[in-house]
Amino acid sequence: MPRYFFDFTDNASETPDPEGVDLPDVGEAKNEAIRTLAEILQEILPDGNHREISFCVRDEAGDRLMKLAITFDAQMAKARGVD
Repeated sequence: MPRYFFDFTDNASETPDPEGVDLPDVGEAKNEAIRTLAEILQEILPDGNHREISFCVRDEAGDRLMKLAITFDAQMAKARGVD
């Protein structure tokens, strides 16, 4: 079974995956990255007005197969005066 590595980035802070995970194929690696991003998103937000988290998925040879990212960007409207 192939091994996939999920290098995590939170804003500009990168954390390489030194161990990887054995999965049946690249489609399952994509699904794993999506599930994990959703779990992380629930844990870390809200935390400020802008945040981007992503996984770069690599194969055993170190080749980059895909990047999956979620961007949170809160833009506040200007307050209106109350009559």
